[in-house]
Amino acid sequence: MLLELDQVEVAYGQSLICQGVSLAVDRQEVVCLLGRNGVGKTTLMRSLMGILPNRAGRILFDGQDVSGLPSHERARRGMAYVPQGRLVFPQLTVAENLRSGTLIGGTGGGRSGFGPVDDSVFGYFPILRERLGQRAGTLSGGEQQMLALGRALAAQPRLLLLDEPSEGIQPSIVQQIRDLIARIARERNLAVLLVEQNLKFATGASTRGYVMDKGRIVAAGSVAELAKDAVVSQHLTFVEERRQTA
Repeated sequence: MLLELDQVEVAYGQSLICQGVSLAVDRQEVVCLLGRNGVGKTTLMRSLMGILPNRAGRILFDGQDVSGLPSHERARRGMAYVPQGRLVFPQLTVAENLRSGTLIGGTGGGRSGFGPVDDSVFGYFPILRERLGQRAGTLSGGEQQMLALGRALAAQPRLLLLDEPSEGIQPSIVQQIRDLIARIARERNLAVLLVEQNLKFATGASTRGYVMDKGRIVAAGSVAELAKDAVVSQHLTFVEERRQTA
């Protein structure tokens, strides 16, 4: 497995949020982490990327324990994070945002500075090529999500962490991004961990998943099993078609 979590605990101060979380994601695989708001999903993703420390347990990336490494070192090893809300640089152009991804990931054989943006990024998101000179803050929500994904891919990662990629996006673009995620994992030999509340999106993009409730993994299996599992209906309240914006 490329990514393995072994009994990971994450806390804010004295408040324990993630409690003994174990999961795994391999190359060319999209795995979803499902759960309601407030159960610890985003906290776990932030810990995976080194933004928050894990208090106990191990985070193994390609067999190496990266629990003590800072975020930038995890990025250089091939971990990329697209946070909830996208967080593109609004005053920078699309081209500048994409180039920033090459700096984060250390693309270009380890040399310092910006590297070239892989042209395949535009194969997945052709609209970005048309918007290269446009400020990112003027893009639609869906276009900003594509830019955030493109920026992450520009770093040429081996693991992609996606937090609520369907949030605030019109349904037609949600479907487009959902279909692209599995394709990207397969074609780029990526492992993808996808945090979602939208069950339709998650089951369309991934093959298996985990369910989190109150900071613990309460169910795991194929997405087909999870979609009909009584444990899922007990712990989750999904909105299939959430209110979307452009």
